[in-house]
Amino acid sequence: IYKIFCALDPVEYLQKRTNEHQRRELCRLAQYESHIEAFAMCEQGDAADRAWIILGCTPFLQDYKGSVDVMRWDEESQSEVVGSVVHYGKLFGEDSLDGAATRKDRVVVSDDGHDDVITTNHFLTIL
Repeated sequence: IYKIFCALDPVEYLQKRTNEHQRRELCRLAQYESHIEAFAMCEQGDAADRAWIILGCTPFLQDYKGSVDVMRWDEESQSEVVGSVVHYGKLFGEDSLDGAATRKDRVVVSDDGHDDVITTNHFLTIL
């Protein structure tokens, strides 16, 4: 539980909304997930039933530690584009913790930028 707490405790969103005891209780609900590049973590309209903290990736790369792309629709190009990027150590999917019933965004595991490497990103899942 200590390692889970070390991942949860510094997250600003949780610092502002919970006390230490509540964060320790969240550790009991946390699970581990791993996904490769381009995996869709959630789609718009999916049930908002969990949030994730990015723990890192393997293999270790000097210039990439793990991230996800939050996608949005671009009217001008009539295509899906990266709206924002959430990096290593950060929380995403927090709309579920705020009580949302469904997802408003599509979130995809980022490409590491290396054609010769396929990374696996690791996540702490808060149910």
